[in-house]
Amino acid sequence: MHIWLLPLPAERETPHCFPAAYQLLPTVDCIRASRLPRSADRNRFTLAHALCRAMLAHFGNRPAPDWILTAGPKGRPQIAPEQTPQNLDFNLSHTQNLVGCALGIGERVGLDLERTDRAINMAKVAARKFAESERDQLAAVEGTARRTQFFALWTLKEAHAKLTGSGLTKMRETAFDLSGDHPKCRLRHQSNPDDQHPPHRQLGLFRPTPDHQAAWALATANPTRSTPQIRTWTLAEFARHLQAT
Repeated sequence: MHIWLLPLPAERETPHCFPAAYQLLPTVDCIRASRLPRSADRNRFTLAHALCRAMLAHFGNRPAPDWILTAGPKGRPQIAPEQTPQNLDFNLSHTQNLVGCALGIGERVGLDLERTDRAINMAKVAARKFAESERDQLAAVEGTARRTQFFALWTLKEAHAKLTGSGLTKMRETAFDLSGDHPKCRLRHQSNPDDQHPPHRQLGLFRPTPDHQAAWALATANPTRSTPQIRTWTLAEFARHLQAT
């Protein structure tokens, strides 16, 4: 599993690599970006999708602009069935001042990034989206520790939902336990027998910046614990990479 991250400048600044990133996007994504009302949202969308295409070009067999990305089952983005290699899976995430992409080779992946200092009603979200055992974990800590615990659980739930394509509607059916060396996942119901994902699920947390929490989820045929290869680009490095793509 590989994860590429790109920290972004202040919300009102347009990164100097933006024009090169924009050129990698197909017309449909350019239109989607142009319809976003805020420049910061347009920047995040454009750079996240450019990062994804640059990553596919690096690990795949075709130039970045030539990848055809479609919505698969449950709307989860995927490589178009007519393109190869089909053993690549990717997942995008973006939040304030940070975009990222996870890529798996013969594995299915999920990634979530969250800005941890943003305003959020933790009690309301936990009541609606957290399982009882997760709410108990939150109740056991206070102050900044509770906020840290909340975003760890929330990013895990998001990353796992993005891996499975289940979305946000079934979040309470999946509970995460942070008490061990690695996060553990407990499903309320047994897996669907038609599930074609690799059988072994792995999860992890990391802090890409002091202001962000990240979580990854992996479905793999290998039972051995994986360590994602994480690369954090500067804007200058990514600009040079795009020029060479």
